[in-house]
Amino acid sequence: MDTKNNTKNQKVSTLFGLNTELKDVIFSTEDICNSKKISHSSFQLILLEKGNGSHLIDEHEFPINNYQLHFIFPNIVHQLNIVGDYKVFPLNINEDIIDKFSSYMMFPSSFYRENPVFNLHKDNFQRLFYELTSIEKALKSNVDFWEIIYERIRIITLMISKEACRLYMLKNNNSTSELMAKFITLMLSHYKQERGVKFYAKKLFISPNYLNILCKKQFGKTATSIIINEVLLELKRSLMTSDKSIKELAYEFNFQSISSFSSFFKKHTGQSPKSFHDAESKYKISLITEFPQTYVSHKK
Repeated sequence: MDTKNNTKNQKVSTLFGLNTELKDVIFSTEDICNSKKISHSSFQLILLEKGNGSHLIDEHEFPINNYQLHFIFPNIVHQLNIVGDYKVFPLNINEDIIDKFSSYMMFPSSFYRENPVFNLHKDNFQRLFYELTSIEKALKSNVDFWEIIYERIRIITLMISKEACRLYMLKNNNSTSELMAKFITLMLSHYKQERGVKFYAKKLFISPNYLNILCKKQFGKTATSIIINEVLLELKRSLMTSDKSIKELAYEFNFQSISSFSSFFKKHTGQSPKSFHDAESKYKISLITEFPQTYVSHKK
């Protein structure tokens, strides 16, 4: 196999200047394309620009086509059988990063486990690849890149969530799935100003209780939980990466006062906004990942 990148040249990157050594969670890109059954302790995304064959994931076989995104969860056995030419971009992510950003995903992890292969439109594939390579560039820089990494991963998870929503609609082509898709769209547009289920239920011409029941059935979370989770995620992001004051954030997220904002945040996180900000500014988390400088590619 001809690889344009020496897979031994693995990159270890850190956040907040915390140095770390290469861990066993990283395996070489040769392991990905050698038709052997493998498993690993890290989460993996595989972007496949070109290829044919099949991918056996947890004893289920999925056809390989151009412009795909594959999800491999930790300790899941998988086998990539590619025939002919291929271009693959693998990304390993450790559990600390997954835990920190998994809440951005609109669907529970069970959905991605049951649907580990997404067929993407070419434009969406290229946008996703652009965001991943932007992270690569940040990792190679010597500057403090935490804000860049955070924003890029946020964008990536939103893009993946939109693809998941599209797949969900295709697999569940009914009035309920259409209603849920509309709710998610509305929530992403209005969550900063509207935290109550009543607002969204009225827009969808259903009762708040029924909206909660549908969300619980479809997503494993109530509509209330989904809205609050999105608000909290954005508040945490702002507290971690922006220079906005508590007062400015309270105004931006439509709280009546700093006191009501602080009470809301502490109720759901156990910390005041200031305590959270101070703790995160001292927090060090290592990012251990492998970014090949180019695709792993092969031509006959």
